[in-house]
Amino acid sequence: VRHCRTKHICFGGLAEAGRAFARLYHALRGVAPAASRDVPETEYDRRFTELMNDDFNCAGAISVLHALANDINQHRREGRDDEAKEAAAVTIRLGAILGLLQQDPDAFFQADAGGELSAEDIEAKIQARADARKAKDFAGGDRIRAELAEQGIILDDSREGTSWRRS
Repeated sequence: VRHCRTKHICFGGLAEAGRAFARLYHALRGVAPAASRDVPETEYDRRFTELMNDDFNCAGAISVLHALANDINQHRREGRDDEAKEAAAVTIRLGAILGLLQQDPDAFFQADAGGELSAEDIEAKIQARADARKAKDFAGGDRIRAELAEQGIILDDSREGTSWRRS
């Protein structure tokens, strides 16, 4: 008879797991995944299945998701958007097996964690920051960013605009 070992959980480990999970969503953010049915089985699918069939090796299976996230980021850096979309589809497909990654990435990052600011309040502050920057009031824009950061809101600026997430 095989027995499972007791798992010891610490808050530091939980926090790191949360950050690792957020990295998966960060890779998916801004990528419109290809339709899963249009993406054939990959080596990642085979490796994931092999690990899950090995005594339900979730840690190994999740490492496959992180390898896919690395691929998504690499494809995006190299301008290979179609490959990034396919890798995103595989990531979501495999994550679904574990009940993970089924939420829109923006919704994940903007989920209310009991903070005082609503999404509408944050969007209004982002618009005020954009207006300040457009008027070349960079100090005002920086002040708004700092105010949001103090309230646990991180702004991510890109060519497509400013997105936000709760820290």
